[in-house]
Amino acid sequence: KIERTWQGSYLSLIDMDFEDKYSHLILSLGPSAAARFRSAKVLIVGLNGVGIELAKNLVMMGVAAVGLQDTHFVQPSDLAAQFWLSPSDVGKNRAEALISKLKDMNNDVTITAHHEEIISETLLKQFEVVCIAQMMSKDEFITIDTICRNNSIPLIIGSALGLFGAVFTDFGDSWTSLDTTGEASTTAMISNIVQDINGKLRCTCSLKHQFSEGDLVEFEEVEGMTELNGKNFRVTLVENREIFYVDAPGEFSAYQCRGMVTLVKAPFTVSHQSLAMFLDHSTKIEDRKLGALNGSGLDGTNCLRLWTALLDFFSLQGKLPALWSESDADEVLYTVRKRSGIDSQAVRLHFAAQLSSAEFPPICSIVGGIVAHEVIKATSNCLSPLDQWLFIDCVDVVPRKRPVPNSVEDSVESSWRRMFGKEFLDRMANKKYFLAGTGATGGELAKLLLQMGFCAGPGGKLTIMDPHVLNTRDMCLQLFCRQSGIGRPRAEVVAEFARSLHPAIDIETYISALDTEKSFENYENLWEEQDVIISAVGSVNHRERLDVSSLRHRKPIVDMGLLKSKGHVYVTVPFASENVAAVEDFELERTAPHQSIGSFPVAAAHCLKWALEYVYLEEFRSRCELINEFIDAGATTFRSDPVVANKIVRNIGVFNDLMIDRPRSVEECVVWARKKFEALFSDHPNQLLHIFPANNRSHDGNLFWAHGKRMPRRLQFDREDPKHAEFVLLAAFLRAKSLQILPQNHSLEEFLLLQDEMLRIASEVRFGSWKPPPPLPWRAGKDEKGQDCPDYEALDIEENTLPIIAKMANASLRTIPGTEEPHLANDPLALQFVHITGTRLSRVYNIRYWSKLESCRAACELVP
Repeated sequence: KIERTWQGSYLSLIDMDFEDKYSHLILSLGPSAAARFRSAKVLIVGLNGVGIELAKNLVMMGVAAVGLQDTHFVQPSDLAAQFWLSPSDVGKNRAEALISKLKDMNNDVTITAHHEEIISETLLKQFEVVCIAQMMSKDEFITIDTICRNNSIPLIIGSALGLFGAVFTDFGDSWTSLDTTGEASTTAMISNIVQDINGKLRCTCSLKHQFSEGDLVEFEEVEGMTELNGKNFRVTLVENREIFYVDAPGEFSAYQCRGMVTLVKAPFTVSHQSLAMFLDHSTKIEDRKLGALNGSGLDGTNCLRLWTALLDFFSLQGKLPALWSESDADEVLYTVRKRSGIDSQAVRLHFAAQLSSAEFPPICSIVGGIVAHEVIKATSNCLSPLDQWLFIDCVDVVPRKRPVPNSVEDSVESSWRRMFGKEFLDRMANKKYFLAGTGATGGELAKLLLQMGFCAGPGGKLTIMDPHVLNTRDMCLQLFCRQSGIGRPRAEVVAEFARSLHPAIDIETYISALDTEKSFENYENLWEEQDVIISAVGSVNHRERLDVSSLRHRKPIVDMGLLKSKGHVYVTVPFASENVAAVEDFELERTAPHQSIGSFPVAAAHCLKWALEYVYLEEFRSRCELINEFIDAGATTFRSDPVVANKIVRNIGVFNDLMIDRPRSVEECVVWARKKFEALFSDHPNQLLHIFPANNRSHDGNLFWAHGKRMPRRLQFDREDPKHAEFVLLAAFLRAKSLQILPQNHSLEEFLLLQDEMLRIASEVRFGSWKPPPPLPWRAGKDEKGQDCPDYEALDIEENTLPIIAKMANASLRTIPGTEEPHLANDPLALQFVHITGTRLSRVYNIRYWSKLESCRAACELVP
């Protein structure tokens, strides 16, 4: 692999793998699994709505080759459900019409068209995975499935039948997943181990563990019971989140203290049943193989009955039931009743059958996305495949009463448009939508809104807010991103596509960021005119602010979030459901108390979180915002505003460092970075060991540094250590940029030209012997019970802060730009700084620190 480096530089930024357009795929799956996926060949049978969505997803993600098999020609009715087709494609073969459009999305992918009427074994054996997106006869389905099973080719079937969807997977009799979760191995710290009379070890953890029965775990760093170290044991019982048992017969020494236990990932073999077995109605199907995604709709068994009945109807008639046809739906329901002998959910089954011939774009998008995800699993041998059916039932979206048909039937308005009716579509077209974020989820939603004509009416409007510009990494995420658009604002690119589809659409774009409370207040009138707010931004803080705005103005909001291969959608309707911030699961689950992450970390993940929140964002965002707030308020406000005065008192050190003694040259930034290294990795450990010496015992008589805590050790700065040098150089560069000492277009390459001189300056900074800091001055105050307690807010402002504030008032200051809260996958420089800072803290606490890839994958989860 090519690595971006500079002659004689200690600093090697992010590998090219993370900078190219497939970085998100690599960070989600890991390099090995991503490489297996990108070398795969996939056949897609049927280029209907699901087939086109599937092809789009695979091409964007960079699979090696995609084969498109379709014998149909583009009809005017196809245009309403298939986003990438245009009127000029009518009459062409669907596969041929799509090749040029897909190649325009990603030239790295080889795309071929196949027109065979009969899908032969010779064709199927050219591909590693086969996906069927169209309905065909039962015999054709079984024949293809048999050929695939005989040749160990995973088969995936995706169907979008009106407001009903189905996905089926058959990975064969024996398919192995090398990593069933795709997550980093979980680790827990042991506080006690006791062996019972049955030879089982009762393990107590300092913090909550994530193990389950049957997991394989490995022990290390156990003192006393050293026979456990480096060995694997099976978890036999989980008593609670603190206690679990492992089967470990034999004699062991007495446990003394400490110990780590880590989940060992073992290959997992999946055995799937054939499609023919599911279509054999005399065979009993396990409920676990029939998953259903719905609120109060059809259960898995009835979903399978509906799908097989529609398959029989298609096998006999060569088509699906006509839209809103009572007689065709009666025939489907008769088939279900004849086989099951029951009449449960008959009304819902009948209604779903009436709508089954429509291709509804959102259902096509959902099914196409799920099938693409299963292709990733099949080709990368990563994650767990569906077992084996997944059904989607959304028929409640449409009222049970058939809408009044148009006076003039338009072939383009057939299918799903006739399913809803003109009155409903006109109402949706005249709504005003606010879309925040047009990345992976926001871009997909914008496509669906435009495809269905929502907001495109004379009274409708689409407002897009996105401060980001398109970059190379967006090419495998954002479906509107093309090579020619790199560097352009994402919101403007989406607006161009919108106007090409609907020339008269009212669309407004904002490229500003909603990163402060003040910026939200500037758009009060904007929120008031919206009918729906859609949040598709990556930052948790931005999502919370959007949620508050929707609550204040009583607007419905749809909140979407992505975390690697997982995602969620949360809908809030005023007076009908809780807002997003009120939901308990909105906060990320923490594996350690938040206040102990920096002082008592036990895992590399804690070090990384500390590096992001307490170093990077604290130094280059929070403190900058504090200074800017003071400058905006005016330097003399402290005399008349006690709130401002108290804030200055509590943060007097920050004001002194960044306003009075702030660095004013690159050399002074290097000195600042060297002092920051000393404070983080030398003074901080010394302070902890001063308060809690090595032999210190807690009130229960146990060693303080034994149970759930690692004893730190200070790091001695060494300019010859690449990690030490890298921290100082990166910290100095970021400080110089934040204080505007360097222009914003000054690159890191230019900065590193003088790295030898900068490291010489850093090595010449001298520190005296460490001494405990003096206690903070305080005045006696009273707590709620009337007891004496420190009252820091009652400090004498005139006496303690007047000299510094006087200098601040007379200084000529520039506003310090705060660093935008990063989604680290999109910010290689922030990612590198967080990685290098986290690894140094790992060294302080003797924690096995992560490689750059492991840090990248974990850090990208910190801001979902």
